[in-house]
Amino acid sequence: MTGTDVYNRAIWGNYVSKFIKHLYTYSSSLSTLSRRRWVEFRRALKPRPEPHEVELFIKYITLISELSRKALLIAYDKDLVHRDEIKVSEGEIKQHIARCNADLDYMGDIVVRFMHSCINICVNANELTQFIWYTRKIPRKYLNEWFPDILRDENMALVKNLLGLREYFRPPLPDEDLVDDFTIYSYDHAIRCKIHVDETHSIVLDATYYRGHISDLWYPVEKKTYETLGGVICRLNELIWGLFHGEWRWYGERHKFEWLGEVPDLFMEWAEEVDRWLKEQSWEEPEEIIRARPTSWEGWGGKFWYPNWVIGIRLDDYEGIYILDDIMPALAKGKYELVIENTFGRVYERW
Repeated sequence: MTGTDVYNRAIWGNYVSKFIKHLYTYSSSLSTLSRRRWVEFRRALKPRPEPHEVELFIKYITLISELSRKALLIAYDKDLVHRDEIKVSEGEIKQHIARCNADLDYMGDIVVRFMHSCINICVNANELTQFIWYTRKIPRKYLNEWFPDILRDENMALVKNLLGLREYFRPPLPDEDLVDDFTIYSYDHAIRCKIHVDETHSIVLDATYYRGHISDLWYPVEKKTYETLGGVICRLNELIWGLFHGEWRWYGERHKFEWLGEVPDLFMEWAEEVDRWLKEQSWEEPEEIIRARPTSWEGWGGKFWYPNWVIGIRLDDYEGIYILDDIMPALAKGKYELVIENTFGRVYERW
């Protein structure tokens, strides 16, 4: 599903140096600026954005900065990047901050560079990110089918070591061949399935989380960064989708970011590309999904969908394995997301 040599350690080192480092440099330069400077920046913009739009934009930048820094540190531990490169980034950040504080036009230029660095690492444009994305929730059967070289011992060892791919779920069924086929591999992106509001209550995440939406409700939880490079990249990709999506209509919160100019809607572009690909593959949505999909309703802000999981499947049952097999092409590309708790799978729908 990707033509890049993903089993070459040097290519991953270049990925970190070229894409993650740039994303970290620009996002950290902006997230470190004082609110006073952002107030001055907003005042100079035409059209002038709403205050909540600027605050939401800063939240996205801050999360992306924290996760990209985490990715750099993981890469350093894996000897994919030298400490000197990280020091260079830190020095560049200080220079950018100083120039942003002195020149609003330069701050605008850094905003543009930040947006370009987001595009460059997003699954829409980057084949290495695509490999991570396609393997974020994948049964062994499809690993073998889509990435046959990955099952060589040295290649699997490299992917496990560098990216953190690991066994996520093994069906508790008696048929060993089927169990091997549908043992699911993932990164620690897989475990982000709940928001704990306090010690006694939790809220099951709705589908907007997987589209990159953030809110004050789970913003503190987002700060708990992942421990694998694969997990960090998956979440970064979702956050970039959310940043570029243009307008969210969930919980009455919306942003358009018109002041950024012509910004591509990366989420919808990916959705349209995936839907075209699925059609070319003659893939059909399972009847179980069609029947279980929540209905939509019209509200004051437009059309809403109940932000919840679409269907639950038992993965300790053969019927559940059939459904998992049916949804795999759409799951790999991101149309669906799968979260497993014990032996119960929740299938979320991104679009």
